[in-house]
Amino acid sequence: MFDFLRKSQLWDALDVGVLAEINGEAHFNLITAQSAVMNHLLRDVTESRVAEIGGGNGLDILSGLAYHNDCTYIDKLDGSYGGPKTAKERDGVINVKAKMGEFDSKLDESSFNVIFSISLVEHLKLDQIHDFFTDCTRILKPGGTMLHMFDFYLPDTCSTSELERFHHYRNLAGDISNVEPLAAIFEGPPKLSATMVTNPDHVMYSYGRFSKTMIPFRQRAQAASLILGLRKTQ
Repeated sequence: MFDFLRKSQLWDALDVGVLAEINGEAHFNLITAQSAVMNHLLRDVTESRVAEIGGGNGLDILSGLAYHNDCTYIDKLDGSYGGPKTAKERDGVINVKAKMGEFDSKLDESSFNVIFSISLVEHLKLDQIHDFFTDCTRILKPGGTMLHMFDFYLPDTCSTSELERFHHYRNLAGDISNVEPLAAIFEGPPKLSATMVTNPDHVMYSYGRFSKTMIPFRQRAQAASLILGLRKTQ
């Protein structure tokens, strides 16, 4: 599975009331949409070991999953990109201070059935992506799955560097050993479509408070979300 997050996926999630199942205050922004769809995809997971990677300050899906699963929260807790510096204590959730891509021995090989992340992968540098996904594969059990939702900016015409990053993401299913896509790989170009879930303009405006140098780019681009789903084969 590799595609942009679509309105149809979000509306299917909202139809079954997933926002009422998630801890935290929902907003009309992209991370709320990503959290809603991720919760919809994982809400039937039971009797499994589940890990969230770097949940930051977003909505809390893991607490709901902890009712029927053994759950772990993985984060370096160094405050990167506005993330937390201390872990919150939640019933049924174990906190592990680690960073995926560093192959930390605190995270055993083949130990999780499901791992997921929201709004994290876009922060990785290109030379970090392969190690991140290789490490994710390492800690998955054979047959286990990983789901990642992450932002991707779409101007009217993508630059060479933006296209390089997009193709890097799309090729991961073939570049990482022992994985296969959960569903179809989107073959089209990265081009804004009315079918996509995007950030409202007032949210894009608010981001200027944190990175003023990005304001001109954000005035001519929109933030959409990619979704990548892989299964460990062996």
